[in-house]
Amino acid sequence: MRLRIWLSIPLLLLAATPLLGSPLQCVVNGDFEEELTIGWQQQIDCSSVVVMRTLYQDDDPDYELWTLVDNGIGEVSVWQRFPIPNLDLEITAAIKVLASGDGGAWTVSGFGINYLDWNMDLLGKTFIGMMSNDCPWTESSTFHIIEITDFLWHQFSFNLNDELVNLPDVAPQQIAYLEVEVLAVADNC
Repeated sequence: MRLRIWLSIPLLLLAATPLLGSPLQCVVNGDFEEELTIGWQQQIDCSSVVVMRTLYQDDDPDYELWTLVDNGIGEVSVWQRFPIPNLDLEITAAIKVLASGDGGAWTVSGFGINYLDWNMDLLGKTFIGMMSNDCPWTESSTFHIIEITDFLWHQFSFNLNDELVNLPDVAPQQIAYLEVEVLAVADNC
């Protein structure tokens, strides 16, 4: 069975607006213009994976993050976690994904926003990306899926307060940290 998961993100930004002053950039190296060791952690738990910055995934001269899992089983994640000053965060991302699998094998490619409490316990998650056939992921009151169904570049921009409406069992007053992750998952191969 040949699986292919492909993901490219040129820009992932979260900016908070303090009560007074200029916006505060929460994601370090969210444009991937510096090496991935600046701001990002990596978890690679699969075979046949590529994680790299490239200049050729879109038409601009800036870097993008590119991940590829080719016929592998497991998960690759590039992530960072940070405290948030408030929930008035503007989330902006550009993403292009591919996730394919069949015959019971499934894949997921995209990025997630994990909502954590003071103890770093997961309260809920927003996922933006592509899921192949047979993917068992489903929405719930703590898991919102924004599905991409084509192989085109998509721009996303929304306020965190507005997104939390889609997660009715996530108590906004308990959110102390966000974890953003670019991820690819392959299973049942």
